[in-house]
Amino acid sequence: MQFNTKKCSVIRFGPGYHSQCSDVTMLGNSIKFVNSIKLLGVQLSAYKKILIDIGYMKSKFYRACNGLFHNSAKLKDELTTMHLVSSYCKPCLLYGTKAVAPNATQR
Repeated sequence: MQFNTKKCSVIRFGPGYHSQCSDVTMLGNSIKFVNSIKLLGVQLSAYKKILIDIGYMKSKFYRACNGLFHNSAKLKDELTTMHLVSSYCKPCLLYGTKAVAPNATQR
């Protein structure tokens, strides 16, 4: 198996997430440290605990809602529209919240 070090990155969680540490190298190439990373559709941010970036999830939710409302503008049935929002848009907002519980501000 070959790794592409340009696509690899390192993110740190825990009390020392912001402190400097030595470079991580793979196959002679240095891997960069990042403050946020997208993993399985969820944007994670470096912090004392694993932190979900709610702004990324909210933008996906609003994109899905706007697309749905644009395409269903001719429908006059609010119940159908709300069912579609519940089926297609709400999962964008709630995906990954079971794995990492959001704090009070994020809720």
